[in-house]
Amino acid sequence: MSTRKNFFLIFAAFLCLALSGCASRVITVVINNKSDAAIHNVEVTYNGGSYGVSSIAAGAVHQNHIKPFGPSTLQIDYVDASGKKKTQAGPRVAKNDSGTVQVTITNNDFKWTGNLSAK
Repeated sequence: MSTRKNFFLIFAAFLCLALSGCASRVITVVINNKSDAAIHNVEVTYNGGSYGVSSIAAGAVHQNHIKPFGPSTLQIDYVDASGKKKTQAGPRVAKNDSGTVQVTITNNDFKWTGNLSAK
């Protein structure tokens, strides 16, 4: 093997090793609809963005990854089966947090749970 080819193989191996240690710190948001009917116009907001889901069926789970740009409180808004708009504030999140946050929606209640860690 030539010196040039050896150098390239060593460089490629080093690059792969270096990139394998890079991980994006994101928060997984899980919405668990345990109510008796679908919820509609679901929107999750946080510092740096928001995302929406047109509907989540009764008994269904939806998840998405977010990356907050700074400290904020997660918030979920949705319309229930009777047409009422509901809003619920969740946990505080920060720029370099990672982990999972789950909101469970029932007919009468919200429950936020989760496990976040900061960098």
